[in-house]
Amino acid sequence: MLTNIFYFFRLKFIRATLELTLKHTLAEKKLEYDAFVRSQKDKEKDNKNLKKLELQLKAGQDSYMNIQLQYEKILSQVSLTTSKYRSILLG
Repeated sequence: MLTNIFYFFRLKFIRATLELTLKHTLAEKKLEYDAFVRSQKDKEKDNKNLKKLELQLKAGQDSYMNIQLQYEKILSQVSLTTSKYRSILLG
């Protein structure tokens, strides 16, 4: 009879230990999942910001090219005007 009681309490102890381990494992899994979800959100946010910055870079490069073309056009006009005045003055 005492042996049966011993086994009964031993089984209860094993069950309680397993239940506690399961709860701990589930809590740890939830923490890891939350960290994973947070990481995914951060990645999506970073990708969104990267695309935004790439568009700004492209716009800046296009603007720079436009300004450079305008500068070269003005420079050639100044060169033509200067040569015209020289020919008139030296003429």
